[in-house]
Amino acid sequence: LWNGDIKGLGSTDSNITAKLVDITFLDQALEFLKPFNLTPGSINFAPPNSLFGLHLRYLLLGTTVLFGLLGFMFKLNWRQACYAGFVWSAIILLSQQVYQEYSLLDSYKVNNNSLQPFTTLVPFVSTAKPIIEGKPWSKTRLSGVLNSYVKYQLAEEEFIPMKLAKKNNLLITDKLNKNEILLNANGFYLTRK
Repeated sequence: LWNGDIKGLGSTDSNITAKLVDITFLDQALEFLKPFNLTPGSINFAPPNSLFGLHLRYLLLGTTVLFGLLGFMFKLNWRQACYAGFVWSAIILLSQQVYQEYSLLDSYKVNNNSLQPFTTLVPFVSTAKPIIEGKPWSKTRLSGVLNSYVKYQLAEEEFIPMKLAKKNNLLITDKLNKNEILLNANGFYLTRK
């Protein structure tokens, strides 16, 4: 979800379709409850939580202040009212964190104990490994950390950069080409160059 002015929107990928719509209260609530996707690139940080375009810490601070003001208005002990607001803020924050943790672990189990971007690549590399064994191989540029994963998994085999690869070398790619396909699985191909 985006909060702010949009001056332009474009993509070089012709497969992407999108449209701009006004955000409803339900959209905001669902976005707040949406589980955070753990990826190799995001493993050491979590994005900040926000609701209605405000950072969650400001909303929780507002809850504490609101309880304090209500306590003051109704002639209650304002310290106890602020403390109650703080406790409610902590309960909201911890509930959201517990939900995120549960959703994350659940998605990890559903994806065969694999991080999200690797769910399709792991079975491909496992099947390709015996075919590549003992032969030089190259790869086209794969998206994100998939490059590193493939090189790591096949580190014992001779890797030849694309520019130096010879005809008939094995090639791992995610783009279908006219070469002989030895393996096709989950959008990845093992071909001969």
